[in-house]
Amino acid sequence: MAITEPTHCREGGTVATSVTSFTWTRTVDAMTNGILVVQVVHAGISGNSVSVKWDVAGANQALTLFGIIEPAAAFANEQAELWHLVSPAAGASKLITVTFSGSMAICMGGSIALAGVDQTTVWRNAAQTANSTGPTVPSITVNTASGDRVIDAMVAITNVDDRTPAAGQTKIWHQWNGTLNGAGSDEAATGATQVMSWNTTPSGDPWGQIAGSLMPAAGGGGGGRTFFQNPSLNGASIAGPKQFNPSLEFTRRPDIGLYVPRRMAA
Repeated sequence: MAITEPTHCREGGTVATSVTSFTWTRTVDAMTNGILVVQVVHAGISGNSVSVKWDVAGANQALTLFGIIEPAAAFANEQAELWHLVSPAAGASKLITVTFSGSMAICMGGSIALAGVDQTTVWRNAAQTANSTGPTVPSITVNTASGDRVIDAMVAITNVDDRTPAAGQTKIWHQWNGTLNGAGSDEAATGATQVMSWNTTPSGDPWGQIAGSLMPAAGGGGGGRTFFQNPSLNGASIAGPKQFNPSLEFTRRPDIGLYVPRRMAA
């Protein structure tokens, strides 16, 4: 099953200052094998967000923290986080609520909803990197498989608003309040690795970046168990040269519980 984008896919959030929690509104469509990924960027107090919830007044679903990066605690405890929720309840113009352990100086965020994501092994791989000194551009490499969807979050302490995603990446959101720069993007993986980077004039500003690759759900074109043709018949070896036919493949039919041959795409 391919990872697909619902009608309401990427929706940015807002910026808040000196708060113990903040919210923004988004819509989640009804999806098969759906997921909601929330990116949170903040600075001011150490430690990750206490909780992220979807539709507190209704479904009240809690998200799971996937990962966090803190590039330089000596500056402003700036952090970028990725949270996820499998099978989010559908809802129009509902709230995402982020709660902190104390008063956060600056916070911002955004989110993306996708269908066709594995509901058990959500993430295939993760990566994170940071820079505290020296002129470098935010960039990270994630181990992937073709069909994955890579999502990243980036945080930087900078007085210049110059962060844009590299070619091929789609910006989910981007916020800047004059000091803290936060952003998130996504890109479909096409091979064994995927590079996620942000175009900027290297300035030596401290930054951090975290990324993960979402796995497609089993069935259809990806994630299932595949058996290639074996040159044998009823357990006995076939006489003569054994020629492997790369065009024949066996795949499981969940509706009948059997493995059946199918033609591979050229």
